[in-house]
Amino acid sequence: MRQLVVIATILSLRQSMSYSLDSRDCIKTKVPSASVSSHLVSSVSRHYLRRKAVSIICSLSCSALFFPLPLAAKEQPTTDSDVPILKEATEALSSLLENWQKATIDCTFADVPRELLETKNKDKLLAKASEFALFDKSTSVVTCKRTNRIVRDYIGVTGKGPLVGAEKRLLRKTVVERVDPESLDEYFSAVEIFSQSLSRATTLSYTAGTADFDSMNNFAKGDENISNGSNLEQARQAIEEATFALKKAVALLVENS
Repeated sequence: MRQLVVIATILSLRQSMSYSLDSRDCIKTKVPSASVSSHLVSSVSRHYLRRKAVSIICSLSCSALFFPLPLAAKEQPTTDSDVPILKEATEALSSLLENWQKATIDCTFADVPRELLETKNKDKLLAKASEFALFDKSTSVVTCKRTNRIVRDYIGVTGKGPLVGAEKRLLRKTVVERVDPESLDEYFSAVEIFSQSLSRATTLSYTAGTADFDSMNNFAKGDENISNGSNLEQARQAIEEATFALKKAVALLVENS
């Protein structure tokens, strides 16, 4: 491409130089002969074009040196850390499942005892309120709610943790090349299950925050009600499937590293 640009430039310059030199010769020389004029134009043109061509080639070479082509400049990022990060992702999911209750129950709420709210205890309630005792543990009941916040952090939805971009890592060429060709079908099957399960967990965990009864209503500490039909519980099951599939895929990578 650069050679074509140089050739086209040279031809254009030669034509323009021939015309301009021809005109100047006609002005300076009263009656120049055709052969002398032609020889002069040819000699000067060749000398000028050689200098111009060298200048253009040097310019192109310098620009290529200091401004390399985009394809050459954009090197592929290293993937040496992909497998360790994927291992870390499996450990993060396993830790989440092992500490599920602690991760999904928030007991930072306090409610006034119901008996204190009865009509017959109105005077007592007013007395407690005047003493700012409603926030005293002795006159309040610690209550809890289900929360999806930590779950969504762990599965990478909020842009945190090793699960962010896990599917892309699993499908990178340099990562797939680590898999034994005979195990490729098994590997891609595991990646597909992981992707589908994690996607399902993402949707269910989001819905849990706005639709699950225990996420919208307080319950007494210790009275956790595990409902198999809740969105958060279904999200947990999806995370279990994703964890199993990810461990399987990573195992195939480690075996052939």
